[in-house]
Amino acid sequence: MAQYNPTIALGQLKGKIGSTVFQGGNHTSVIRGRGYRKGSGSASRSLRTAQIVQLSTMWASLTAAQKLAWKGAATTYPFINKFGITYYASAYQCFVAYNSWLLNAGLAALTSPAAVIAPTNEAPFSCTACTVPTITIKWNADPGIHQYIFIYASRPLSQGINMNNPKVKFIQFGDMRGATSINIYNNYHAIYGNFNTGQQVIFKTVCSAPSYGFPYFPSIFNATIT
Repeated sequence: MAQYNPTIALGQLKGKIGSTVFQGGNHTSVIRGRGYRKGSGSASRSLRTAQIVQLSTMWASLTAAQKLAWKGAATTYPFINKFGITYYASAYQCFVAYNSWLLNAGLAALTSPAAVIAPTNEAPFSCTACTVPTITIKWNADPGIHQYIFIYASRPLSQGINMNNPKVKFIQFGDMRGATSINIYNNYHAIYGNFNTGQQVIFKTVCSAPSYGFPYFPSIFNATIT
């Protein structure tokens, strides 16, 4: 595997170009060959594809005034690229990302964006139990308002794996109102199957207000399976 050290002239590279992959390591940057891997026909991938088709069709039916509203909303809907730099995308990209959050929460997609609203930050988020039949994700307090927590998790990993750029899958979302924890064991088991004691799981959580589909307060933490 080749390694490279970014210079002022080269800058930073991340992503894929042809058969070459540029990625960031823990202490250096890495260039590696990209092997062929057939696309997975997973349920989550099929759902995501169906969402994009649905939202693309919906976008085409919007009026000029509605598209103009999304253009304005895009200036308040930041994205973060692979280098951690904030940028603002197009009206269409904002529309798709915004409404994808709403669809994932079981809500209807909006033709016009809602006003910016931030949920309450109930950090710290943690996993207080990771065993059969309970994986409990906990937050500080009941926010007292409807807001959603989206939970992602890695497969069971060895203890030596660090938490830099973890590969996680969406597991579950829940309404935080009236609660301070949620048990995600059933959904986790359905996605990853059985696990062994002594392994670790890395979790990622974000929060979103029901009427404003933007992820707030990202938190990454781990737990040991007992």
